[in-house]
Parts: sequence; C-alpha cells; structure tokens
Amino acid sequence: MSAYIEARMRMTALYTRQTSLSQWRDAYRNVFSNKFHGRETEATVPKLTEDGQVLLRKIQSDCLGDFRDVWRGLDRTIKATHWQRLALWLLQTSPQLMLEFLLVTSEGLERPNFHMIESCFNYLDYFHFDKIGNWRNGSHTYQSVLQTCMDPETWPILLLSQKGVQLYLNRGNCETATRAFDTMLHRQTQMSPETALMFMRDFTEYGDVDRALMALSLVLQLKQPGFTRDSVGVMRHCCKLLTLDSVEDNARGRNFRILPRLLEMGVRPDRDMMNVVLSNAFKIRDSQLGHDMLEFMKGQGHEMDSYTYLALLVDAVERGDREHVEGLVAEISRHEKLRMNEFLLNKIFHAHYVFTAKRMDPHADPGEVFYSVLDMYNRLHDITPLRELSILPSHYTPPSGSANTPPTLISL
Repeated sequence: MSAYIEARMRMTALYTRQTSLSQWRDAYRNVFSNKFHGRETEATVPKLTEDGQVLLRKIQSDCLGDFRDVWRGLDRTIKATHWQRLALWLLQTSPQLMLEFLLVTSEGLERPNFHMIESCFNYLDYFHFDKIGNWRNGSHTYQSVLQTCMDPETWPILLLSQKGVQLYLNRGNCETATRAFDTMLHRQTQMSPETALMFMRDFTEYGDVDRALMALSLVLQLKQPGFTRDSVGVMRHCCKLLTLDSVEDNARGRNFRILPRLLEMGVRPDRDMMNVVLSNAFKIRDSQLGHDMLEFMKGQGHEMDSYTYLALLVDAVERGDREHVEGLVAEISRHEKLRMNEFLLNKIFHAHYVFTAKRMDPHADPGEVFYSVLDMYNRLHDITPLRELSILPSHYTPPSGSANTPPTLISL
C-alpha cells in the first residue's frame, strides 16, 4: 500500500524529472540566501515568460477566481512550465498573494512536489510570519492554507522532509497533529527523533497521554545520540508529561497511570520528575501515596529541594498538620539556599497565617494573634516596608535578629 501511494504521488506531481527538482533547489537556495543576507537576487532566478506575465496579472487581479479557473484548464506540462517561475517571483514580491497561489495550485492531483511547497512555507514562515501570521481572506487564514497545502495525505513516504513536518506541527493544532501522527504511523513513514519529540510535546500540551507515550517510544527506539532515556530534552518532556498523571485503581492496587509506563520504557525519573509525581499525589489528596513517593525518591538518592519542600508544606497545611509544618520549617531553616527561597518564604508565612489567624481559636486574643503573625513576618522579612505603609503600631519594637530580606508581594 505504501509503495502504491508513493508511486501515485510521484506520477501526478508537476515535476518528475530530477533536473526540474535540482533547478528548483538551486533557485530557491539562491533566493533564501539573498534574503537572509540582504543581497539583491541574482540573475539565476528564472524570469517570467510572456505567458507567465499573463498568469501573474490574473493572480494579482483575482487569484482565487479568474486565475483558479485558468489554472484548472491548463495541461500539466504547461503548469510545470510556469509554476516555479511564478512561485519564486511571488515569494520575493507578495507573500499574501503567494498564499493564494499555493492554495490554488495545490488543489487536485496535479500539484507541486511536497518539497517545493514545504520550501515556500519555510520561506514565508521565516521571513514574513509577522506580516502574514494574521492574514485572512474570507475563510482562509495563514494556518488554514498551510494545513491544506501541506496535508499529511500528500507527504512522501520516502525522504520526507522532517523540517516540513515540524513546521506543520508548529502551526497546527490537536486535530492536525493527530492526523499527521496517525498517517505517518499507518504508512510507516520515516520520522526523526526531533520530530517524534515534537509530537510528544504537542500531545502532552493537548492532553493526549496515549499518543504522547507512543511518540516517546518512537524517540527511544531510534537510539540517536542526544535523544536517549537520560538526555536533557527527553527528561524535560517526560517531566512535562507527568504533570498530566492521574491515579487509577487496578488489579495491582492504587497507582499512577503514566509513571509506571515511563518506568517500563526504561526512563529513570530524576529529581524534577519525582517532584512532579509528589505534587500529583498531594493534589489528589492521597497523602499516603505522596509519602510513599517521597520514600521512593529518597531511595533513588534524590535530595529534597525547594520544590519538594513546597509540595510537602502545601500538603501539611491542607491536612491541618501543624506539627509536620513546624518540622519542615525547622529543616528548611538549616539550609541557607532554601531559607532564602521566595516561594518557600511565602508558604511558610501563609502556613503560620492559616494556623494562627485563619483558624483562630474563638477564645484567642485578636491582638496576640496579630503580633504572632507580625513576629513571623519579622523572622522572614525586612520590617521597613510595613513602617513606610504605616501599618505598624507606633509602640512596636521588632525582636532582635529580624530578617532583612525584602518582602514578597504575597507576604505584604
């Protein structure tokens, strides 16, 4: 089936001879290079013939109407004679008309080779996206034209430009990414690890966990340097994927859905990934599972960092476990870097506020509660901003050893 599809696309493409493809590559490379370096285009770029000038005028006057009607009636050989020259001319002079030209000439079976269409969109995207990114003509937009002209059904199976696939993904959405991925898998089209990782990125963003894991599996199967289980890029994408994790009950008990599948693929979670797992457990209010994950994390030799302590503080405050909060605060105070962390300072102050003021004993003296919160503020932040805001009582004297760290907006 794949061989038949490839043969059909080659037979119906406008250009079947290698000389025509080479001519396009040379001319396009020249146009791109000159634009990039700000040079005048050299004479090697094909000039429009007299008939080509007639077609150009129709493009300029009514591309989606008169030109479309004329183009549909042309013989394939005539189309091939004019397409390259018109495309190169429009690329350099009118990006908006180039979009309409690509839309019209990509209709039907007799269409330009995918490499040529991809080259045009790479040029437009690189040099003119700021001008045409919001372009619209009726129901057509830049994105819709790109998705139509670069439809995955038209992608070659052999020697598919990965740059073209990546551009399609960058300017697409959940539906287009799914269609592209499923088409490539069905046809067994070549896929680079960069492209597979982009699919993983997109499916993670769209919340499609199963396809994100399938894309990760493809990355790991390719075994390319820089895309191994412990590479920075792969680990970062796995960390992002874990933010979608949820807990499910099965025959083996209660466990996460995504984490075990990553482990089965041989991915060894680093500290950042384990922090996400820990946070996930606490978000679903499964404190026991969270602490099981913490012990697993320690067993793997990962030290607790600010994100770990933040997750533990959030859980302890939500459970109303003041003793655990005080123990965590004591641990944090022993580490200079953690003690100065803005997010931890906010959470520690918030925890004290919750236990002292928000959940105040109905018999407590409000004045004592206020000074208790103020004393905690002094332990964490510089008192000066409160003086400048005239919030402090005139007789108030800060305790010795007050902090000089500027307060965060949340603390204020």
